[in-house]
Amino acid sequence: MKLFQVVLRTPDKVVFEGEISSLTITQSDGYTTFLAGFENSFGTFVSGVQKLVDEKNVQTSFVTENGVFVVENGTLTLNSALIVQGDDPVSVLGQIESEREERKLKHERSRKEYSKSKMEMAKSLLGVDDEEDE
Repeated sequence: MKLFQVVLRTPDKVVFEGEISSLTITQSDGYTTFLAGFENSFGTFVSGVQKLVDEKNVQTSFVTENGVFVVENGTLTLNSALIVQGDDPVSVLGQIESEREERKLKHERSRKEYSKSKMEMAKSLLGVDDEEDE
């Protein structure tokens, strides 16, 4: 059985990386299965269950949001905003929502920290002190 390298990636992390024998993705017009030896290409996939089979013939499923794939030099990279291991979209929905909320909170904290640092810099430049005069 021929193997090829696959990387499943979100903006924040690599969810899976390793050698597998096949990867089946959900596309708008059906399913596409990748095997070793495919040509360089790229395309899109839709939200759904993506399935990979490893060198021991063990199948692992991932629920993803829409994304893009890139095949380059024998490595297939799947990029999606969200990739969660599991095969039932309904059962992983809570985890997906939790990760979305976490990303939103992280973004909000980052925005607040940025605004606070800008205010601190402006106060420093203007010579304004936080302490009230007595």
